[in-house]
Amino acid sequence: MSGRIDGASVEPSNFDLWLDGRLSGRPDQTWLAPHGISATAAFCRMFGAGLIPAEESPVAHQHAACAAGYDIIMQGPDAIKARLIQLSFEGDGVADGVRKVYHRMCAILGQHLRQETAFDVFRDILREALLDLWPLDAADSVFGHILTERRIHSVATSANELSVNPDRLRPLLVEAGAIASDDHRPYTRVTFDARRFAPLLETISTLVPDGAMRKMLGATEAEMMALEHADILIPRTALTTARLRWSPKDAAALVDELKVYASRSELGDVQDWATIQIAQARTGVSIARIFAGLSAGNLRLRQQSPGAGYHGFQVSIADVLTMDEASSAETGRAVSLSEFGRGIGIRDAVQLLALVECGDLAVEDIVHPVTRRRMRTVPESSMAAFRARFLNLTMIAQEFGLQRNVSRSLLNAADVQPYLAGKGNVGTLYLRIEAERALRAAGHGSG
Repeated sequence: MSGRIDGASVEPSNFDLWLDGRLSGRPDQTWLAPHGISATAAFCRMFGAGLIPAEESPVAHQHAACAAGYDIIMQGPDAIKARLIQLSFEGDGVADGVRKVYHRMCAILGQHLRQETAFDVFRDILREALLDLWPLDAADSVFGHILTERRIHSVATSANELSVNPDRLRPLLVEAGAIASDDHRPYTRVTFDARRFAPLLETISTLVPDGAMRKMLGATEAEMMALEHADILIPRTALTTARLRWSPKDAAALVDELKVYASRSELGDVQDWATIQIAQARTGVSIARIFAGLSAGNLRLRQQSPGAGYHGFQVSIADVLTMDEASSAETGRAVSLSEFGRGIGIRDAVQLLALVECGDLAVEDIVHPVTRRRMRTVPESSMAAFRARFLNLTMIAQEFGLQRNVSRSLLNAADVQPYLAGKGNVGTLYLRIEAERALRAAGHGSG
């Protein structure tokens, strides 16, 4: 009563004023209004304790902790999560700042106060934040919630799952836009969306080196190099240091495509058959144009044996020469639909037809002067209009000089979504205005 044990006077904090108002029955203007005073005050103290340095006086530290915690918590769940995200980057070593600072708080809320329902609202906020920050596996538990699937992967967990060296995996994740190139935290803490990049990890797990890909394709080294140069066979990574570059699915798809062309060819009595590589060398007609001719039905193709790979397919030299001579007379300043698709990196006939049927690509029907077959061509004006409206990875490489995987990474980082023509997926085709905006923001192209 003499006042000898009174503490020092301090200015009331926002927390003090809020608590006084709640205890006095005054209206609470914050989002905390529906929640209990005791649980809210305790959470403010526990959360704030991780925001301020320790003090010699426990009473002073508790007062400061309540004030610091309230200033963030009163702003709502988004502010709480934002602070946790910031802490995840501030930790040192393998453990992130959230684990280091709030390990005790998580233990208290998850164990000692588990039955106290007044804390459920705060547990729910923390759980959602931690699920987006920590690379927890399916069946792991956070505040009593059992994960049914992994939400977040780290470089370390994904490397372990794929049984690959994380030093080799990280550049592939950067290239695909899964993680930032300037995030140099330990591999256990660099995270990315597990569901969004699940197809990427699945692809990486199946990649093979050049030699294995040639064997699967049934091609010589020169043939495979020519296919890559023509953008007919595209490696899944542009990294020069990558030993595993190829997807076996691409080899199978190319051979299957050629089998379809071969099965519909009427061979007749043609004698001058040659492999596609030799036909290109003898005629000077590019491999890309030969493939375009096969797609359009302007060239005949045969397979030496049912089990033969790419090297076992042959075209007629006479057909190639005839196609080349007829090209200008056939289309004037237009090109066939398949050849136009080759030029912009769209080899899938279904995707090209989707663009035509939805009115995004204007074509004309003509009769081939040699084969007398009807075929679709793309006039010069239509080509110009298409290029003015759209961009894809091949067109970006042509105009901006960016490798496909680099441009894909930049567009993913800017959340530029592929264009959908009606109900048909037209692949990695983007609206030019959106793609150019993202590329300019990344320092590519003119302002």
